[in-house]
Amino acid sequence: MFSLAYSTRGVTVPLDSTGARSNDHVRELWTRTDTAHDGQFPRADLPSNGAAPYSPAPARQG
Repeated sequence: MFSLAYSTRGVTVPLDSTGARSNDHVRELWTRTDTAHDGQFPRADLPSNGAAPYSPAPARQG
């Protein structure tokens, strides 16, 4: 995700545009943390001109 804003902003991306499914986990790769999402849009608060890499992963079984 990228932010071109002049201040910290919440950024969302349509989950299906990343190839992920609604029940997949979305992981922030720098902090190695899962990011909550509503099944449609993961959200991240990014600083001015900030970026964060995310990767979808299949939902865990069990």
